[in-house]
Amino acid sequence: MFAEDLDVFFADMGKPVVWAPSGGAEQTTMGLVDAPDVFALSEHLVVANVAELTYPAGKLIGLDEDDFIQVGSVRYRVRQIPRRVDDGELMKVLISEA
Repeated sequence: MFAEDLDVFFADMGKPVVWAPSGGAEQTTMGLVDAPDVFALSEHLVVANVAELTYPAGKLIGLDEDDFIQVGSVRYRVRQIPRRVDDGELMKVLISEA
Protein backbone atom coordinates (compact mmCIF):
# COMPACT_ATOMS: atom_id res chain seq x y z
CA MET A 1 0.00 0.00 0.00
CA PHE A 2 2.74 2.47 0.96
CA ALA A 3 5.91 2.86 -1.03
CA GLU A 4 7.50 4.81 1.83
CA ASP A 5 8.53 3.50 5.23
CA LEU A 6 5.51 3.35 7.57
CA ASP A 7 7.58 4.52 10.55
CA VAL A 8 8.51 7.70 8.65
CA PHE A 9 4.89 8.21 7.54
CA PHE A 10 3.51 7.91 11.09
CA ALA A 11 6.35 10.02 12.54
CA ASP A 12 5.45 12.83 10.11
CA MET A 13 1.65 12.54 10.17
CA GLY A 14 0.69 10.70 13.37
CA LYS A 15 0.08 11.43 17.02
CA PRO A 16 1.41 9.47 20.00
CA VAL A 17 -0.90 6.64 21.09
CA VAL A 18 -0.49 5.19 24.60
CA TRP A 19 -2.22 2.08 25.92
CA ALA A 20 -1.74 0.79 29.46
CA PRO A 21 -3.29 -2.70 29.62
CA SER A 22 -4.35 -3.87 33.06
CA GLY A 23 -1.62 -6.09 34.44
CA GLY A 24 0.75 -5.31 31.58
CA ALA A 25 3.43 -2.90 30.47
CA GLU A 26 2.47 0.35 28.77
CA GLN A 27 2.60 0.19 24.97
CA THR A 28 3.12 3.18 22.69
CA THR A 29 3.03 3.81 18.95
CA MET A 30 2.11 6.54 16.51
CA GLY A 31 -1.35 6.62 14.93
CA LEU A 32 -3.81 8.66 12.90
CA VAL A 33 -7.30 9.53 14.12
CA ASP A 34 -10.03 10.00 11.52
CA ALA A 35 -12.60 12.23 13.24
CA PRO A 36 -16.32 11.37 13.40
CA ASP A 37 -18.37 12.29 10.34
CA VAL A 38 -21.40 14.50 9.89
CA PHE A 39 -23.66 13.53 7.01
CA ALA A 40 -27.17 14.18 5.75
CA LEU A 41 -29.75 11.43 5.95
CA SER A 42 -32.93 12.53 4.22
CA GLU A 43 -33.70 15.90 5.83
CA HIS A 44 -31.71 15.29 9.00
CA LEU A 45 -28.07 15.74 9.88
CA VAL A 46 -26.51 12.70 11.48
CA VAL A 47 -23.32 12.85 13.52
CA ALA A 48 -21.31 9.69 13.96
CA ASN A 49 -19.92 9.62 17.48
CA VAL A 50 -17.03 7.26 16.76
CA ALA A 51 -13.66 8.00 15.24
CA GLU A 52 -11.25 5.56 13.64
CA LEU A 53 -7.65 5.02 14.71
CA THR A 54 -5.12 3.71 12.17
CA TYR A 55 -1.77 2.41 13.42
CA PRO A 56 1.00 0.02 12.29
CA ALA A 57 0.34 -3.72 12.58
CA GLY A 58 2.45 -5.33 15.30
CA LYS A 59 1.81 -2.47 17.73
CA LEU A 60 -0.66 -2.34 20.65
CA ILE A 61 -0.70 -6.14 20.80
CA GLY A 62 -3.73 -7.33 22.79
CA LEU A 63 -5.77 -4.12 22.42
CA ASP A 64 -9.41 -5.09 22.87
CA GLU A 65 -12.93 -3.72 22.91
CA ASP A 66 -13.66 -1.47 25.94
CA ASP A 67 -9.97 -0.75 26.60
CA PHE A 68 -8.89 2.89 26.97
CA ILE A 69 -6.14 4.60 24.97
CA GLN A 70 -4.66 8.08 24.98
CA VAL A 71 -4.07 9.80 21.62
CA GLY A 72 -2.21 13.04 22.13
CA SER A 73 -4.12 14.69 24.99
CA VAL A 74 -7.46 12.95 24.32
CA ARG A 75 -8.64 9.77 26.06
CA TYR A 76 -10.64 7.29 23.96
CA ARG A 77 -12.54 4.05 24.55
CA VAL A 78 -12.00 1.23 22.05
CA ARG A 79 -15.35 0.29 20.48
CA GLN A 80 -14.39 -2.86 18.58
CA ILE A 81 -11.62 -5.40 18.18
CA PRO A 82 -8.82 -4.00 15.96
CA ARG A 83 -8.71 -5.34 12.39
CA ARG A 84 -6.01 -5.58 9.72
CA VAL A 85 -6.68 -3.62 6.55
CA ASP A 86 -5.42 -3.40 2.98
CA ASP A 87 -2.09 -5.24 2.69
CA GLY A 88 -2.03 -6.20 6.38
CA GLU A 89 0.55 -3.58 7.36
CA LEU A 90 -2.04 -1.37 9.08
CA MET A 91 -4.60 -1.86 11.84
CA LYS A 92 -7.86 0.09 12.24
CA VAL A 93 -10.15 0.29 15.24
CA LEU A 94 -13.24 2.33 16.07
CA ILE A 95 -12.84 4.63 19.09
CA SER A 96 -14.93 7.25 20.89
CA GLU A 97 -13.97 9.97 23.34
CA ALA A 98 -14.15 8.71 26.91
